[in-house]
Amino acid sequence: MLMLPMPRFQNLQAGQGPVVTPRLREAVNPGEPPPLEVVCREDLSWLASHACPPACRDQAYRLELDSRTIVLSAADETGWRHGLATLAQLIEQTSDHARLPGGTIEDYPQLPWRGLQYDIARGMTYRHEHLKQVVRDMASMKLNLLHLYLEGRFAYPSHPELHQPGLMTPDEARDLTAFARAHGVTLVPQVNGLGHMAQILAPPEHAHLREDPADPYMICPSNPAALPFVLELVDDLADCFATPFLHIGMDEVAKLGHCPACKQRLEKDGHAGGPIADHINAIAAHLRQRGIRSMVWGDMLLDLAQFPGTHAANGGVTGWGSRNGTARALGLLDRDIVICDWQYARFSPAEHRFLREQGFDIMPALDTDERVCPWGPDRGLDEHIPAFFESCRQSGALGGYACTWSLKLGEVFDNRWIDFAKAAECMWTGGRLDPEPFARRFAAVFLGVEEPLLRRIDQIIKTDVVPPVVHLLSRIMKLDAPWAAIEAPPGHAEPKPNASSLIALKEEGLLWLNRLREQTRRRPHWLAWQDIPLDIDRLVLHMFALRSVVRTAYAYAGSQPDNPLVARWCRDSIRTALAGLIELTETLHNRFAALFDQLGNDADNLTKTSRFLDHLRELDAALENADTLPAPETWCPSALYQKKAEG
Repeated sequence: MLMLPMPRFQNLQAGQGPVVTPRLREAVNPGEPPPLEVVCREDLSWLASHACPPACRDQAYRLELDSRTIVLSAADETGWRHGLATLAQLIEQTSDHARLPGGTIEDYPQLPWRGLQYDIARGMTYRHEHLKQVVRDMASMKLNLLHLYLEGRFAYPSHPELHQPGLMTPDEARDLTAFARAHGVTLVPQVNGLGHMAQILAPPEHAHLREDPADPYMICPSNPAALPFVLELVDDLADCFATPFLHIGMDEVAKLGHCPACKQRLEKDGHAGGPIADHINAIAAHLRQRGIRSMVWGDMLLDLAQFPGTHAANGGVTGWGSRNGTARALGLLDRDIVICDWQYARFSPAEHRFLREQGFDIMPALDTDERVCPWGPDRGLDEHIPAFFESCRQSGALGGYACTWSLKLGEVFDNRWIDFAKAAECMWTGGRLDPEPFARRFAAVFLGVEEPLLRRIDQIIKTDVVPPVVHLLSRIMKLDAPWAAIEAPPGHAEPKPNASSLIALKEEGLLWLNRLREQTRRRPHWLAWQDIPLDIDRLVLHMFALRSVVRTAYAYAGSQPDNPLVARWCRDSIRTALAGLIELTETLHNRFAALFDQLGNDADNLTKTSRFLDHLRELDAALENADTLPAPETWCPSALYQKKAEG
């Protein structure tokens, strides 16, 4: 039978196990006590013959299935929980009153901590029930850490001036923590302690804490009021989340040295490492007193000159790790701090080894924004994910996790489960991935679908429309530049092979998606929003198509200036193309409304699509009210009829 993650050792024979009863099916659920039909034993003697990492022994389990009984052996409930997750997968694939396979499964992970990161900070509205569903889904694939990127999207009790609608509340945090613990998932909240603090430092009463008084992005570590302020936020999270880790950010510190005190410190030390290390160490020492380890991003602590094969060193595009010597902070940090070395396009195993040699525990984080990030993985996630987590294993990392940062751009967390499953497989079992068989196994285990549709749909969704795809949605919907997507930089201005071919491809994706939805027997919510990225791309491509229609229409009308019928035909042709674009935008607007209600995705998407609809309808009205084809400059955006000057 198919399982995911694939167990390390199995010897199963079809139809030789116990009968699946409705009661057994109902009882084997993540977060529930083991059913009476399963005998749970505290026994790890069987593990002696395996090379299980010592830190993973408590997660190891053994399943024995004979014709009547199911015996689950593990150290405690942690291992039992993983064994039950595997048993649940077997039961899901077995009809009522049929027999499970008989035999033995012996299994354990290669990394102790295996997680996901959820960006609920940027434009998101917190949806409690959706986060509970995320926890359930994580437990089903044996993921055990959920990093909540909060920034200012938490109702910090110590700072009610930061409260606004849609924040995660302390009561919700406590409830989600308990719910996650019952499912074997640990929550790790994050508040940024240096950069990325704009949501927190935006109120005028906090302006005195800023490194640059005109910019709320960064707090000033030299300000004596800064550390007490950050510790209040940290304590709020520690009070509400029962967690062994708390993430305090520290990435992309782009303005350190702006304030006179920081500038003087930099000039004295000759680098920016001291202020960063002092700030981090002070927060870490405070949390240590509460039994909590601090986690920080690693990009400011590494120098690209030392690791040219990597990407996120020095904060990616900011380059500050080399530019002002923030990497010198690494040698000054307390070794109790866990470094989360995160990566975009590529990574360097030498980076992981270096951090471990410096005495740090690491929990590297991999970006999975293959579709919308301009710095997405060079060789695709199917190559990137296995190598990344193999490096984690070989370097002796505490664990690793997969990140997503692009939800503000029309992406949907629940659309990413196939990539999350790749990470779960590689963090648990390891090894390379063969994309087609993996997609079939994922669909069979978690969706109950046998037909090989998922891989094709995933490929179509990830086919670029206009590289880089990032920011297309937000750019399209801006009233001051609604046609920016078709005025992309040189080399990216035209879709390849062409808009018509790509429209047909995206529409093919919708066909196969509809078929997959018809066949799905389990977890349909993983497919509920897959049409959104396809419709976003279709919208962009229809904008290119409209431009082609406009230019062709004016060229044809200009070739027959004395024929008013030709001019009206051309006008009507443009209106037909506009009608298709309006219909697509209306569809996307309605989907965004449903997405906001259910998952809390960016409400700005609704505003942008609404304004873009108004803009398109104004264009259509201008043509409708004209007796013939009007001069383009009287109604039409220049991007649609003027060719951009070369050079």
